[in-house]
Amino acid sequence: MTAQILLITDQPDIGRFWAYTLRQRGLVCTESSPEEQLSRRKQSPWDAAIIDLYGRDTLPVQLCKTLHSRADGPILLLWDAYDEASILKAYEAGAAEVVQRPISPLLLTVKLAAWLRRTGADLDDAESGLGRTADSGR
Repeated sequence: MTAQILLITDQPDIGRFWAYTLRQRGLVCTESSPEEQLSRRKQSPWDAAIIDLYGRDTLPVQLCKTLHSRADGPILLLWDAYDEASILKAYEAGAAEVVQRPISPLLLTVKLAAWLRRTGADLDDAESGLGRTADSGR
């Protein structure tokens, strides 16, 4: 079974872009809003989560705490926070990696693949599509 990615965003257009990018690389991606995730009592299974929120100060950290309490997979937080205190709070809340925006689709998928390999997630067909560059054909 291919790795399951939970994508949480408050921008539907950006969510569709990231979901398309991940699916093109062979991953199964479920899109969700932050409000939906916070109100859920039960979590659908996922191997890694990506949180990509805009203009929210405390919500990304709150989501990290919530997701971390429900599952063990890595949480990648795409965030505009540049101050050390905010970034440290995100790590303390359970983020595996805080990624500064902007980030290219290639770099995000390579980072995601690295975290999935560390956790032993099954990448099946996705492995060949993750980290593929235009130059190398990989």
